[in-house]
Order: sequence, then C-alpha cells, then structure tokens
Amino acid sequence: MFWEELVTNYEFLDSLYGEFTRAATRRLETGESNLLEKLTAESKQREIGLKRAESLRNSENSKKSASSVIEF
Repeated sequence: MFWEELVTNYEFLDSLYGEFTRAATRRLETGESNLLEKLTAESKQREIGLKRAESLRNSENSKKSASSVIEF
C-alpha cells in the first residue's frame, strides 16, 4: 500500500536525521559547528517524525475504510 511505503520511507529518513542530529550535537560540543546547525538538525528530525506519524495514521485510516467497503 502507498501509505505503508511512505511510513517505511519516513522511518528511514527519521533514522538518517537522527544521525545528523547526533553528529551536529557532537560538532557543537567540540566547537566545530554552531548552534544553528544543531537546531536545524533537530527541527528536521521532528518534521520527519510528524510526517511519519501522519502517514501512519493515514495508513490505518485507509485500512479501516477499505475494510468497511468490503463489509458492505
């Protein structure tokens, strides 16, 4: 299903942005970067997490809709 694939893709992106966030945090701690890079990484990770959650809800809703159509 479309929504399930989208959820899978967002899970992959979430893990990538998680790594980006960890790297940005470490770079900030060592003085190799600034706070903006860290905040950007955290913001993108939250954005992807929200999109993943939305896709998951849409996937569940489409399954419910499909099952209700099949029942009639």
